[in-house]
Amino acid sequence: MNLTAYNALSSLTESLMNEIRSTRPQPALFAADTHCDLWFEKRALDLFALQFALNTPYQAWCQSLDRIPSTVTTWQEIPSVPVAAFKEFDMTCVPSDQRLWTFHSSRTTGQISSRHYHHRQSLALYETSLITWFSRFFGAFCTESVSEPTPDAVDAVDSVDPDTTACVPTSARWVSLTPTPESVPNSSLVHMLGTAGKLWAQDGLRFVGRLGRSGAWEVDVAALDQEIQSAVESGTPMLLFGTAFNWVHFLDEKNRWVRARERHVLPPGSLVMETGGYKGRSRELSREQLERELTASLGITPGQIVREYGMCELSSQAYEMGSCGMDDPVEKLSDHERMSGVKKGGQGFQFPPWVRVRVLSPETGREVSVGEPGVLQVTDLANAWSVQAVETSDLVIQTSEGKFQLMGRVSGVEPRGCSLRSLNEAESHLTASGVTHGH
Repeated sequence: MNLTAYNALSSLTESLMNEIRSTRPQPALFAADTHCDLWFEKRALDLFALQFALNTPYQAWCQSLDRIPSTVTTWQEIPSVPVAAFKEFDMTCVPSDQRLWTFHSSRTTGQISSRHYHHRQSLALYETSLITWFSRFFGAFCTESVSEPTPDAVDAVDSVDPDTTACVPTSARWVSLTPTPESVPNSSLVHMLGTAGKLWAQDGLRFVGRLGRSGAWEVDVAALDQEIQSAVESGTPMLLFGTAFNWVHFLDEKNRWVRARERHVLPPGSLVMETGGYKGRSRELSREQLERELTASLGITPGQIVREYGMCELSSQAYEMGSCGMDDPVEKLSDHERMSGVKKGGQGFQFPPWVRVRVLSPETGREVSVGEPGVLQVTDLANAWSVQAVETSDLVIQTSEGKFQLMGRVSGVEPRGCSLRSLNEAESHLTASGVTHGH
C-alpha cells in the first residue's frame, strides 16, 4: 500500500467532511457561489491523483484510456467507470483488512451485485453527506442545535461531530416500508434511512418491511395501516419511506382488504419518500400512475411526495419534490422535452454542491446540450475511497437549472468514446496488469 497516498486521502477526507458540514446553513448560496466551482475542481483533481495511486483496478483503467493525473487538468476530464465495474472488480482504496461494511446493489436472480466497500472513515464521509443533504429536503423533520449535543445523536453516527451537528429529535412519526438495517446490512438505502432515523426520529424509525422466504422484501401492510391510523388519531405528521415496489405492494394489498374502508388522509405536514425502480418485484407503474395512486390512497398532494435517486456505487443522493403538473405552455418546451413528457417549473433531481453531473451521448460519449437526452455521469466527492466519477446506466434529460429528469434505462446502444469503452477492453488490460477480479 502507498502509505503516503493513504494518509493524504485520509486527510483530504477530513477536510471534505468539514466542508460538507459548512454547507448546512446556506446550501443554496454555496451551490451558486463561483468559489464553489473552483473548490470543487481542486478537490476533484486532488482526489483523482490519490484514487489513481491507491485504487489498482481504477489505475489500470485510466492508463488504458491514456488519462493520468499529470495530463488531466479539469474535473470533466477525470475518467469515469461504468457501474458494471463495481461488479467485476474491487473498485476501492480501502485495504482489504479494513473493509468493515459492504453495500451491495439490488439485483434480480442470476445477476452479480455491485460492491462498495467502506471502512470507518469512508462511512463517516458517506453519513456526513447523506445527513447534510437529507436535512435540506426534509427540514421540518430534522431539527438541529449547535449548543447542546444529545446522547442519541452522538451514539447514532460516529462521523457526526457533536459540537457542530447535534440533533434534537422531532415528534413526527417515522415509518419505513423496508426491512430493518439488521436484516439487510448490505443495503445502502436502509443504512441511509436508519442513520437519519437515529438522529431525528424521537420515537425511533419504525420498520414495517420484512424479508420473505425467498429473501424478497415484503411489506406488513397491516402494521403500516396501524401506524397510519395511530398518526391520524393523534394528528402527528408522518414521514414515510419506501421503494417504488414497496409502495405498489402496499397499494395492491390495501386495495384487497380495505375496499370498503374510507381512504386515509395523512396528517398535515406529512411527507412520503419514493425511491428506486421495480426490478421485477411488482407490477410497474409510470411515475404519474404511482403518484396518482399514492395521493388517492394517502390523501396527500403531489407536493408531499419526495423522490430519491441513489445507488450503492455512490455516496451522495439526489432528491426531487413532487410534480407540479404540465401547466407551462407546450411551446416553451424543447422538441426532446415535449416528446419525453418533461415537466417545467423547476422539477428534476438535484444533487448536493459536492456533486457534479454530466449528460453524455451514448453513441459518442460527448456531453449533450441542455434539454437533450443522454446517459447520466456523476462525479461525487463523497466517493473519496472508491471512484468519484461513475457512469450510470440511466437515461436522463438535464434541465437548465442543472437538475435532471429520469427517462429510463439505457438499452440497445453500445456506449462509445474514451469514457465509455466497453468493460471487456478494460478487463483485458487489468488481466495483463495482474489485477484480479473481486469475486
